[in-house]
Amino acid sequence: MASASPQGEASSETVRLFSAWFCPFAQRAWIALEAKGVKYEYIEVDPYAKPAELMAVNPRGLVPALLHVPQQGEQKRCLYESSVIMEYINEAFPPSAILSSSSDAAAAAAAAAAAAAAAGADVGASGGMHLMPEGAYERAQVRLWMDFVNRKIIPTFYRYLQKQDQEEQEAERAALVGCYEQLGAAMAEISPEGPFFLGQRFSLMDISLAPWVLRHDILHFYRNFSLPSPDDSSPSLRRFHQWEAAVAAHPSVRATLADRDRLREIYKRYADNTATSEVAVAINKGTALP
Repeated sequence: MASASPQGEASSETVRLFSAWFCPFAQRAWIALEAKGVKYEYIEVDPYAKPAELMAVNPRGLVPALLHVPQQGEQKRCLYESSVIMEYINEAFPPSAILSSSSDAAAAAAAAAAAAAAAGADVGASGGMHLMPEGAYERAQVRLWMDFVNRKIIPTFYRYLQKQDQEEQEAERAALVGCYEQLGAAMAEISPEGPFFLGQRFSLMDISLAPWVLRHDILHFYRNFSLPSPDDSSPSLRRFHQWEAAVAAHPSVRATLADRDRLREIYKRYADNTATSEVAVAINKGTALP
């Protein structure tokens, strides 16, 4: 796994992302940093041996956490909660702050960009640009659907994975597909041509859901989950399929991918409902996610 961002000119600015390779919430912040082209240090956190520096940034010891010092000697900016970090990254690093990548990173990004372009995406519309639209109404739409992801899709994903009764699993599967139908219908209205939520523009809404869609393999492996094929789907689900393919091919997403087999092993605890993470506990209690 990559341990750092694309390298650019030397800078006194410090950006450190405390993350865990398997955590989808942390992956959100990681994708945002990649999408903005920010130079950063990636710090992998062992959840059983949390470093003191992480605890200083987030006293709860959870990832993601972001440390940002704009210039040497300036006050440290400590942030946590994935949605908050994503918005901060978007606003704190304007296009002028984007650093050039190394030749190797640039080559990898170019290859991924070609794949995304094949999916119908204008990948050049995101890198170094704002991940939120300019209009107040359009920004509100992005936030509304990010909230839908947080309150509806993510809890349904975990309930589906953690439920042990087959009838309950089927109910959660249907609920998850229903969420995707609803989101696909909204995407078709906002941008019929796609491929992203806002059309050609990659945004925080795309990042918000990407890590869980990337984990459809986990649902398939443990619950035999699959969406109807595009040919057999409703118009709403076809639009969702288009979005899923474009997001999975985006360079900033591909730069943060984890090994499939390792992820399956980690998520076995959720599939057996023996996980003790705060997310797993909240799902079992029926309370809001932390």
